[in-house]
Amino acid sequence: ARVGPGAGGSTVLVNATTTTCPWTAKSNDSWLKISGASSGTGSSRVAYTYDLNATAAARTATMTISGLTFTVTQDAGSIPGTPTVTENGIVNSASGVPPSLPGGALAQGSFFTIFASGVGPTPPRQVEQFPLPTNLGGTLVQIRQGSQTVSCYLVYTSSTQINGIIPSNAPLGDAEMIVTYNGAASRPVAVRIARNNFGIFATSQGRGPGIIQNYMTQLEQPLNTRSVTAKPKQVVILWGTGAGPITAPDNVAPPAGNLPFTFEMTIGGKSANLLYNGRAPCCSGVDQIVAEVPADAPVGCFVPVQVKAGDVWSNVVTMAIDSNG
Repeated sequence: ARVGPGAGGSTVLVNATTTTCPWTAKSNDSWLKISGASSGTGSSRVAYTYDLNATAAARTATMTISGLTFTVTQDAGSIPGTPTVTENGIVNSASGVPPSLPGGALAQGSFFTIFASGVGPTPPRQVEQFPLPTNLGGTLVQIRQGSQTVSCYLVYTSSTQINGIIPSNAPLGDAEMIVTYNGAASRPVAVRIARNNFGIFATSQGRGPGIIQNYMTQLEQPLNTRSVTAKPKQVVILWGTGAGPITAPDNVAPPAGNLPFTFEMTIGGKSANLLYNGRAPCCSGVDQIVAEVPADAPVGCFVPVQVKAGDVWSNVVTMAIDSNG
């Protein structure tokens, strides 16, 4: 049997063919008990209980019932006072797609967010200038794959949330992420590192209106809204993260320039002409897609927008388009 990390109880069916089946049972481990004791007797079903697993590793115990051995595996828990990452709590900061879904990988050089408990200081700490550190307020985030370990660059840390950047040299494929706060480490959490996995920033955790600016002039680039719409053939600037790795350091202001990957952008299902696809020169780990709204794009308050970087499509956000602007 497999049980969760919390304290609880369950039963083993000794004999399903009769209503009574006398048995004698004995637990071989202290955290597993037969009817609340180390051993017991009864008939039909064997009731057993198990203690809280307050460790960061799974454990197994056995009980012997009428000469037969049964194994119970208990999932890992967490040591009180140590960092604990929320289930599906490591996500692309823009899309918010959980790692359990196909689009949940973290791209090299991208912004990520960790939702957790006990992972940072109170009050929160935030970086205000370059270079970005790997240790912020006692918080350290590392990616481990076999014998290779890299440290992420951190921008924000608190007791419940971390924002940082995956290094562009992070190992590709399945890996583990470990959060350490003041020397106490969380249990490793499985992550997938990809070359590209673009996420579009939006007003509501990867959904709803996207963070898209209408380009008017060099000094006038208002946020696209239902009352400040884009026109067909107008240039717009979309903000996201996960376009792909760069060769420059990720902890300083990145260089401008198109990234050497294949990009597509659709607005209302129509292909948009791309003018730029690369890092935002202001901000580590943040990307800009500059494009022209297709002349035949549909108009409306919530026209869907999506970006493909490499061979992976992003989350879907919306923008407002009106023929009169």
